[in-house]
Amino acid sequence: MNPIIAGRQIPVSVNGIAFQFLGVGEKNITLAGVLYPELTGGKLTMTTLRLMAEEGRAWPLLDGTGMIYGMYVISRVNETGSIFFADGTPRKIDFTLSLTRVDESLAALYGDIGKQAESLIGKAGSMATKFTDMTGAG
Repeated sequence: MNPIIAGRQIPVSVNGIAFQFLGVGEKNITLAGVLYPELTGGKLTMTTLRLMAEEGRAWPLLDGTGMIYGMYVISRVNETGSIFFADGTPRKIDFTLSLTRVDESLAALYGDIGKQAESLIGKAGSMATKFTDMTGAG
């Protein structure tokens, strides 16, 4: 199991003796993992993660059971290859992802996912129509 390192700072304003809660601070998570390209993914997986980071969009963070933890932006991707094949391709890739949570509530999260799903459905329908028009099928 990969370790999950989470950090959170709670901002407060100190005014003499009184403290004022200013809301939950920024949520950062660092995920560490290992890929074995012969078995679990490799360069393509890392390239996909880098492209997701470069888009600057929020992505849902899910676990294996489908539990949604929120919408996160990938702020950093690091990788280290080791145990190399003769051509220099790594047999093992250790990586870390730094994530920053960007949604404010579960209601906002489900709204964003709904909008993204509607957009994807619309794009898929448009592509199917173009394909049908190009091939004359239908």
